[in-house]
Formats: sequence, C-alpha cells, structure tokens
Amino acid sequence: MLDNWLGPRLREDDGLCDPLFVKLTRTIKENILADKENRASIQVIERMMQLLDALAREPGPTSLKHLAQTTGLHPSTAHRTSCRDGG
Repeated sequence: MLDNWLGPRLREDDGLCDPLFVKLTRTIKENILADKENRASIQVIERMMQLLDALAREPGPTSLKHLAQTTGLHPSTAHRTSCRDGG
C-alpha cells in the first residue's frame, strides 16, 4: 500500500530522492509495521481475557469447545490462544 504510493521515490540509487524524504518514509513504514504488531498483541490479550472471563463464570471444569462457544471464538482460535506461552 505505502510502497505503491511511494513508487520510485524510495530509490536512493538514482540520485533523485531527497534523503530526508527517504528517512521520513522509512520511519513511517516502521511505525506502521510496529502498529500492526501491537494491534495483533492486543487482540491476543483481548481473546485471552475473554476466555479467562468465560472460565471464571463456569461453576466447575468445562471444555475448551464450550468456552469457544461462550466467547464466540472459533474452537481453533480458542485453542491457539489458550496455548500461548508468551514466546
């Protein structure tokens, strides 16, 4: 998306590119990528909290399939989220 807009402006080797422009666009791209990673991390935390809240409402042991149904998560998503070790 950003590369399409920038097009040839990022080619430093042709000498037509302003170094400040190159630096700013790289910073923007890095911030966009970091923002995507942060949103993914937040989404995982939100899903974990959904599962923990649903588990806390249960009077006893329950299946992961039931927790997935309760939270509206797909069973495979609930499984992946519950197995995350932070690494």
